[in-house]
Amino acid sequence: MLALSAGKAHAQLNRDYFYYVAQQCIVQERYREAIDVLGILLRADTTAYDGLFLRGVAKFNLNDFAGAEHDFTRAIYINPVFTRAYLYRAITHTRTGDYDDALKDFGQAIEIRPDNENTYFSRGVALFLNQQFAEAIKDFDYFIRKRPYIVDAYINRGTCHLMLKDTSAAYNDYDKAIEINRYNPDGYIRRGSILSMRDRKSEAIADFTEAIRLDTLNLQAYFNRAITRAGSNDPLGAISDLSRVIDIDSLNSLAHFNRAIVYSQIGDYDRALSDYDRVAEYSPQNVLVFFNRAALNDRLGRLTEAERDYTRAIELFPDFANAYLGRSAVRYRMKDMKGSRADHDTAGKKIAAYRTKSGAMAELSDTSKMLDKLLSFDADFGNREFDNVKSRDVDIVTLPLFRVVIDDRKSAKRQRYDNRSVENELAGNMLHGDVINNLPVAMDKERIKKLDGQAEHNVNASRTARSVYARGVTQYMMSQYSNAVRLFKEAIRLDPANPFYYMSCAVATCEMIDFISMLDRRQTIVIDATPSEKLNISTGRTYDYEEPLNLINKAIELDPDNAYLYYDKAGILCKNDDMTGAIDNYTRAIELYPGFAEAYYNRGMILLGLKDTRKGFLDMSRAGELGIEEAYGLISRLSGIR
Repeated sequence: MLALSAGKAHAQLNRDYFYYVAQQCIVQERYREAIDVLGILLRADTTAYDGLFLRGVAKFNLNDFAGAEHDFTRAIYINPVFTRAYLYRAITHTRTGDYDDALKDFGQAIEIRPDNENTYFSRGVALFLNQQFAEAIKDFDYFIRKRPYIVDAYINRGTCHLMLKDTSAAYNDYDKAIEINRYNPDGYIRRGSILSMRDRKSEAIADFTEAIRLDTLNLQAYFNRAITRAGSNDPLGAISDLSRVIDIDSLNSLAHFNRAIVYSQIGDYDRALSDYDRVAEYSPQNVLVFFNRAALNDRLGRLTEAERDYTRAIELFPDFANAYLGRSAVRYRMKDMKGSRADHDTAGKKIAAYRTKSGAMAELSDTSKMLDKLLSFDADFGNREFDNVKSRDVDIVTLPLFRVVIDDRKSAKRQRYDNRSVENELAGNMLHGDVINNLPVAMDKERIKKLDGQAEHNVNASRTARSVYARGVTQYMMSQYSNAVRLFKEAIRLDPANPFYYMSCAVATCEMIDFISMLDRRQTIVIDATPSEKLNISTGRTYDYEEPLNLINKAIELDPDNAYLYYDKAGILCKNDDMTGAIDNYTRAIELYPGFAEAYYNRGMILLGLKDTRKGFLDMSRAGELGIEEAYGLISRLSGIR
């Protein structure tokens, strides 16, 4: 008996030792070592729920959220009243955007230990991210009653009030955060933003200045002070701040863009042009850069350059009425009366068409709309070849949607997807060389115009659903999205049973919405989930993708075994920030077509954005194997987030 007791004591001593070593490794941020040590412990004692919990914490800090969730779940299975495991599993769900499961776990943790104020704080963050702002405020209220001197709680509650348009309550919370800790720049930046909104510019500038004094590399503080100075008739101060941003981050397109606008306002056109040139180099698909530079060239009398830039803006977005009006004026001064009149007539038609629409589309009919306004910190300068969606702390940059186009390149046919409905559609169309792909349109413009003329002739000769649809395809290829959508809708009216008509209409509608959103991207507000983790939520306008979703859902109803349709639905859901739905639909596309490289790539990108790096990199690897060359470069570039 004595020997047996000694053996048990020795085993217990070893268990405590390994647990202690693992704890020290985690404290010292040596997470991989902690996992190795805990692996030894758990092989000896598979019921050590506290060891599972610690290993989950280590995995969480390595962004292995799937592994962390697995370990927390095992710990809970062994000990169903293990509050910390529920709490950390909930935080893990929050990091992956699974807010429903996160809130369930927070509720379970509070039920077991209702007096633990930290759980209320973390649940408040999850509620905030799930846009349940009023409920989040209640949790932060409880936390603040228990611990009234934690700055993060006031910052978070203030941001919730701001989301509910209660700027007075938000101001009070930010003010309190500064009172508690006057050395934290975040409170000054937030309070300064509200002061600027209230047109109390000098006080706002003082707050931003204090934030900069506390953190001389804080880009948001410089940006906010620059915009406020520009609105306070201090253009030189604004230029100084934007120049400081560029000193810190020389490739910052947004700072160059804003500085170009301010230089233009004070008449320093050479420097403004230099900045616009830099932005055009960094963001060659951003229509505003060329539109603004065209106006500046026009003002300088550089009519050839102005015409070229207006033309480039029109190429990027042919429905841009303001660009036609600008080019019309330039051509008039160049004595090109025919071209000037044609542009003026085109602009008039587009304005008339937009005025029949509502919502975001109608904005483009307002020819007095100011497009040279300063853009806020974190405004999007994305590349239109991709669909950019900010989520958590990694940019999710997915490959474009698939659609029917005319393309006889061999590379356009690399996709070999055996589906009878796809083959029948491509074989039966009235124009040769039709394919379904997501590659940029590369056909010569003159050839597209010739094909469009042929398609127009066919429509006039026989206005069938297929001839109207074919004209919609050629109009889409010319980036005439408004006309394309109109033609696709007419084709749907003539033949409501063809899924490809709905697919094409959905994609063209998305292209239009994406352009509108690019003109009006706004600021991202950051809150502290924990002292060491930051989570993002956009305060900008959201754009309604309900119409393209309805169209693609109808297409799927008509052709439920078509992988392309699920791929496109996933892409539209991603634009709508429904990452869970997007993953589900990419998965369905892969089930229908296991060689769908683009679906693997996009699903992997979303998983990486959600910090599920194990699955994300597996998908990227598979995409690379299937021919997506960008996948391997991305794996190399992003491997540091694991």
